[in-house]
Amino acid sequence: MRSPSVTCGARRSADASAALASSHWPRSANARASGEPGRALAVLDELLVRVPDDIPALFNRASALKALSRIDDARAVLDDILRRAPGFPAALAARARLGGAEG
Repeated sequence: MRSPSVTCGARRSADASAALASSHWPRSANARASGEPGRALAVLDELLVRVPDDIPALFNRASALKALSRIDDARAVLDDILRRAPGFPAALAARARLGGAEG
């Protein structure tokens, strides 16, 4: 059984990750909506340095890469997502649309 301090520490870490992600989402979404995928990518990369397992951020990173015509990089990110979360429907659909070699 985990001690209360370990459980509490894990909860604080998850809460901090959620807060960090929520502070980045509006900036990323605004950049995408403004037709600035490079800026969206920079915001997402900043988030992913601190929360590397954020699947929605990874998915949005793949979308930004695709918008920048970095198709091979987008495929690689989608393949990484599908290794981590094999049934993620949006990643499955996006990966199928990109075609090409699978990882």
